[in-house]
Amino acid sequence: MNHKYHVFFRRVSSANQDLETQIEFDRPFREACDEDKILIIDEDATSANKLRIDQRPKIMEVLELIEADNVDTVYAYDRTRLFRDYYEAQDFCQACIEHEVKIIFTSTSNGHIPFTGDIFMEGILNLFGDIEGKNIARRTDEARRKYPPKKYGYRKTNDKKYQKVMETKQIIEEFFEEIQEIHSLKSLISFLKKYRQSLGKGRMDKDLLRMATDPFYAGYDLHGGEFHLPHVDPFLSKESFLQIQKQLVPVIEAYESHLTNIQSLYTSLPKCGYCHKTLKPKLTADRSVTFMSCSSRHIKVYYETKEINAVVLETIKQVLNQLDADKLIFDSNAKMKEIRKTLKEEINKTKREIQKASDAILFSENDSYNENWEENEQYKTMQELHKVYRYLEEELREKHKLLIGNQQLYQLTIESLENQAEMNISALTGLLINEVRLFAEKIEIDVNKFDYLRDFNTEIIIQQEAFS
Repeated sequence: MNHKYHVFFRRVSSANQDLETQIEFDRPFREACDEDKILIIDEDATSANKLRIDQRPKIMEVLELIEADNVDTVYAYDRTRLFRDYYEAQDFCQACIEHEVKIIFTSTSNGHIPFTGDIFMEGILNLFGDIEGKNIARRTDEARRKYPPKKYGYRKTNDKKYQKVMETKQIIEEFFEEIQEIHSLKSLISFLKKYRQSLGKGRMDKDLLRMATDPFYAGYDLHGGEFHLPHVDPFLSKESFLQIQKQLVPVIEAYESHLTNIQSLYTSLPKCGYCHKTLKPKLTADRSVTFMSCSSRHIKVYYETKEINAVVLETIKQVLNQLDADKLIFDSNAKMKEIRKTLKEEINKTKREIQKASDAILFSENDSYNENWEENEQYKTMQELHKVYRYLEEELREKHKLLIGNQQLYQLTIESLENQAEMNISALTGLLINEVRLFAEKIEIDVNKFDYLRDFNTEIIIQQEAFS
């Protein structure tokens, strides 16, 4: 039998909050438990509004313990300490109910409603927590827009006024003056290059564009209305700021489209052939070229994105020319018929057994079922059969997905061979390319192994001089 813990979970949203209140409220419950069965899990400086459940390792630890049937009871100050998101809270409650885990809210003496054990009622109560959480997030965002903790170019005084920092005053004034002259993609790229250096090392293009579109520098909050910020010493007028936005928006859109085009890769991120590190695209200073490079204690590797794309495209063409697509789809359809027949027989057999167990319960002359129905053997059998039924249905769906994948490959192959100008490279690479490795003098591409590739080497090596 598994050792079941009494889990005491506490959470605070920020570093300037403490757990003392929660610790004090769960103390009487801890004193009533065996010490070796107590497990304390504290989640410090973690916002349940901003982070998804998979970004919160502490609450994931609790959930894993529950799913492993290692938890007797979860203790928390209230519902909002566990979750703010409605759907996450519902999934957690469902897991506790399924694994017979009790939840105790230690603040119930302060009027907090205890855990009901009813998923419908918990849904209503969790909805209130979700709404409250969203309201907190909204109010926090509003406060940060009007009174940010830090803002480049400003010094925040003790009386919450924002004064210009003299060291950066002139360069920021020049920034907003010069940005009013931008009317083309070329001038924007030149502008960003200049101020990445002028405004300090580490400034990214996104930081500069965020600054250019931030009404705080005009002494206004324009989110959902027009709110003057009298505590801010502005760098430009509201009218000038709005004029900048009017002329800048289409140029920024063109810039983002340009970056998307030059950064676009047909395949997933390649790896360095020497150190096996996954490589990410980098931009040249003039934002004209995207490249991949690596020199971590080995000879330098350098390729432009367009060179990698050219190699991948050539590989796809070679694979399609060798792919026996007709045999692939014929075998897939035949195999799917066989699998579907077998699974359907199992599903129908399970349905009959469920009906048999249900009839045994309904027509039983034994009244004990009504008194303690959860312990009834026929009921337990029926629950297990339902699990088998759901598993078989899922198996059938998964096998059908595999058939669809093969049909998709077949269709893409036929379309590509008929008209290569419209080849769906992204879809084909996802189906055919396993990995791309970059070396100083060559590119290696691993092709997914297929029984339907005629006389084809699944590792393709292309020397650099072939595309230089």
